[in-house]
Amino acid sequence: LSVGLFFVALIDLVHTFAYKGMGVFPGAGANLPTQLWIAGRYLMATTFLAAPFFINKDVNRWKSFFSFAFLFTILIISIFLDFFPMAYSEEEGLTKFKIYSEYLVCTLFIISGAILFRSKNKVDLNVFAYIQVAIVSTVISELAFTFYVGVYDISNIVGHYFKLIAFFCIYKALVETSIVTPYRTIFKATIEKDA
Repeated sequence: LSVGLFFVALIDLVHTFAYKGMGVFPGAGANLPTQLWIAGRYLMATTFLAAPFFINKDVNRWKSFFSFAFLFTILIISIFLDFFPMAYSEEEGLTKFKIYSEYLVCTLFIISGAILFRSKNKVDLNVFAYIQVAIVSTVISELAFTFYVGVYDISNIVGHYFKLIAFFCIYKALVETSIVTPYRTIFKATIEKDA
């Protein structure tokens, strides 16, 4: 999760810079930040979907890092070279690709939550709870993003608020648990291996 979310954060940073008022990409309309948003959500959803399969397994961090770096590069190149499907049209608003992508992302998150639920005995209870709240918040966020007409619409704002809640829960689950109370996670993993 940590490695994947690092690259999600990079895409989200570019997404923020892509807004018209930022002046980083002159001439770019609302399509560019919307495409970057969808790319980030696909990367995030697949990260959450894959994560439960790596619980209590040795993960090669460098292979993981370079795999995500490769995916990140492919997504960014496809967007900036216009291979990525259009997500927002100034005349029509959200495209069908964007709306259906949000529904697919929601489905992937729900599946990842169900898979994590089946593995709940393998992770610390606090980590499990925070990750599940993050998943629910993300699903609500993505659903809110299917309703907006303009990029400054109220449902867009609601979606971003729920995204903040999700990232706060991810912080609590990954950073605080690993740094502030790492002994809980370590002992849980040790007990599982001994059993």
